Amino acid sequence: MTGRPAGPDDLTLTLENPRAERVKKVAGLAGRSARSRAGQFLVEGPQGVREAVAYAPARVRDIYLTADALGRHRAVVADALAAGLWVHLGTEDVLRAMSADAQGILAVVDTHGDSLDDVVAAAPRLVAVLSNVRDPGNAGTAIRVADAAGADAVVLAGESVDITNPKVVRSTAGSLFHLPIVRAPLADAVEALRAKRWLDGAMAGLALLAESADAGEADWVVESGRDEAGRTLAFRPVDVAAFAEPLLFRFGERVLLMSATILDPPTYLAALGLDPDEVAVVRAPSTFPPERRPIRLRPVARLTRHHLDRDLPKLTAAVVDLMRRHPDEKGVVHAHSYRIARAIEAAVPSDLRGRLRTHDDASGRDAALRAHLSDPGPTVLLTPSMTEGIDLAMDASRWQAICKVPWPYLGDPQVAARRARDPAWYAWRACLTVVQAYGRSVRSADDAAVTYLLDAGFPSFLRQQAGRLPEWFLEAVVPDEATDAPT
Repeated sequence: MTGRPAGPDDLTLTLENPRAERVKKVAGLAGRSARSRAGQFLVEGPQGVREAVAYAPARVRDIYLTADALGRHRAVVADALAAGLWVHLGTEDVLRAMSADAQGILAVVDTHGDSLDDVVAAAPRLVAVLSNVRDPGNAGTAIRVADAAGADAVVLAGESVDITNPKVVRSTAGSLFHLPIVRAPLADAVEALRAKRWLDGAMAGLALLAESADAGEADWVVESGRDEAGRTLAFRPVDVAAFAEPLLFRFGERVLLMSATILDPPTYLAALGLDPDEVAVVRAPSTFPPERRPIRLRPVARLTRHHLDRDLPKLTAAVVDLMRRHPDEKGVVHAHSYRIARAIEAAVPSDLRGRLRTHDDASGRDAALRAHLSDPGPTVLLTPSMTEGIDLAMDASRWQAICKVPWPYLGDPQVAARRARDPAWYAWRACLTVVQAYGRSVRSADDAAVTYLLDAGFPSFLRQQAGRLPEWFLEAVVPDEATDAPT
């Protein structure tokens, strides 16, 4: 053929010999070595060819089809010819010799030259990484799912199958032409994408800071420090009301916020910059019977800054007493600070010390939790930092102690600035932490655990915050028969 036909009706039969060299060369692309040498691969069937023509016409070298396929797929052929692609009409025997899975039409397509660096440079929002996916059908299906989910790229890592394998190509149903698909060692892919995510997050944060400062929408506190990598500089907003709309609420016409710890709606709504007239607040009672989740007031020690040194031994003695009162049950002690946690650990006598599971810093948190959950014995989780995000249902915790009223630390510049601006937020935040800690041990209506409040400041705290704490929390509060009032 000396020129490209203008349209489907201009095609004439040009390939009749199934043993012709061209036919053998196309058929040979079923093998990996031939694909590697040629830099080309087969796309078999009308769906794959249609997507190749629509999304990657510059990579399509030749299209081969039968007269019957021409009649069924005229639109694909017309698009290919309009794009200036070579289209060849062959006999049924020729197409079968090229591929048993062609369904009368196939294309020879150039492999692409995208790399991991290209993927990262394109600022992807979502990347699917397939590690050691050896089955062609599974790989193709995963690529198709990634495409449907809106992924910006796919990385085949480790010993994953060759993307140009005919079975993989067929299984993708054309999705391989919708997004870049690259090969890379798993470690390289993970490291590059982590670095990209960090850089994107840092740039987005700096842009948010600059825009909000220029507009006068938010005040920021700046903290300098040092970690293992060197000097650090942190920017934190005093409040987040200015950012709730652009970062959260703009993604829907209506927003449903569900939580057991909204507590005080006016303070909560103000913190998010929400107009109370545009919000409906729905309260629901707890379905957990209060008698299965009692809160026992046992104010044994004053733990304010001026009394902590004097009364800390009273607190540690109370924790030891609770461990003896619950000899066969797991429990959790919310220490509030590492200083208090270390004091309790040091005061626990040798016959009880084997029950403790604790951690010295944030890096040991998960290991301590795993040790507590995996041990069948009556272990006690001693922690200053697990008031939220953990599930200690049923026998994982039948008792717990909240050692101190958890007022936010005023040595934190952000907390100090926030309190100065909104004192109600400061009290709300303390209530939030108490309620969250309370919820670690009773996780369903048929669960049961007792909570002890040990700080001498808790009785006045509960009275002062009665309008802010949930009714279902207050209804569970009972005096503790073992209370010894501090002197």
